Amino acid sequence: MIARAALVALVALTTTFGFAAPFAAPPPKDRGEYRPAVKDPVLKELEEANAAADEASAKATSDLLEVQDQEKKAREAARRDFRVDLSGLSRPRGPEDFSGRAWAFP
Repeated sequence: MIARAALVALVALTTTFGFAAPFAAPPPKDRGEYRPAVKDPVLKELEEANAAADEASAKATSDLLEVQDQEKKAREAARRDFRVDLSGLSRPRGPEDFSGRAWAFP
C-alpha cells in the first residue's frame, strides 16, 4: 500500500513537473541588470605589468629617437656637396678624337 502510494506520488510529481516545466515562464532575456563590478586580482596584476612594460617601451623609444635625431644632425653638419667644373673641357667631335681603340659605338 505504501509502495503504491509512493508510486502514485512519484508519477504525479513527474507528470506535474515534467509537463509544467516547459510551460513555466522563462526569465526575461531582454532586460539588463546592473551587477557590482568585480576586479580580478590576477587581471589587475597583468594590467599593471602591461602598463610597466608600456612605460619601459616608451622610454626606450624616446631614447632611441633622441639618438637618431642627434645622428641626423651630425650627418647634416658633416654633409659635403660634390661639384665639378667642366667649363674648360671641349666635347669630342667623334671617335677619331680618341686615341687607341674606341670604347663606344654609335
